[in-house]
Amino acid sequence: MQSVKLNVGGHYFTTSLQTLTKDPNSMLAAMFSETFEMKPSEDGAFFIDRDGTHFRFILNYLRTGKLTSPEGEAALKELQEEAEFYQIEGLIEKLKVNSESLTSVKLNVGGHHFTTSLQTLTRDPNSMLAAMFSGKFPMEPHGDGAFFIDRDGTHFRFILNYLRTGKLTFPEGATALAEFKEEADFYQIQGILDELDDTRLKSEF
Repeated sequence: MQSVKLNVGGHYFTTSLQTLTKDPNSMLAAMFSETFEMKPSEDGAFFIDRDGTHFRFILNYLRTGKLTSPEGEAALKELQEEAEFYQIEGLIEKLKVNSESLTSVKLNVGGHHFTTSLQTLTRDPNSMLAAMFSGKFPMEPHGDGAFFIDRDGTHFRFILNYLRTGKLTFPEGATALAEFKEEADFYQIQGILDELDDTRLKSEF
C-alpha cells in the first residue's frame, strides 16, 4: 500500500493513496489522480493550501466510512466547509444530519419553558421524547416557537439534565421524588427508572 505524506496548511499527515482516492468523485481523488499534476515538496509532503485543523476527521471518514467530529458548533461548521471544498458528498450528508441534531428546541411543558437540543431529546432512542421528536408524532411548534407537552414541568429539568449528562440528580422530598418517577415513567426513560429503583432499594436497608 503506497503511503502519502501531506502538509495541509502546516499540519502533517501520513495516509495511503487508497484512502485519498476512496471517494472517486472527490477533490482529493482528483488531486491524486492524473487530473492534477501534484508534486511533493522538498520534504516529501504534498502541500494543500487549506486549514488542516480538522483534516484528520476527513481522513478518518475516508478510512472507515464513520463520522467523528470536533466538539462545538463553530468547529463543526469549519469541518463542513472543508468537506465541501474536498467535495466528499457522504461526509457532507453526515455532517448535515449531525448539525441538525444540534438544533435548539424550545419546549413548553405544562407552562414551564425549556430550551435544549434535538440531540438531547433523542439521546434515549427508546424514550417517549425520542419518539415525539423523531417524526413518529405530528409535533408542531406553537406561535411562540415552543413545542407544547401537556405534562407537569415542575421536575422536567431533572429529566433534561439526565439526558444531557447521563448523571441523575433528584428533587428533594418523598412527594417530589414520586412525582419525578411518574414523569420518568411517562417519558419511558429506563435509565432514570433504574436509578430510582436502585435508590429506593438502598434506602430500605
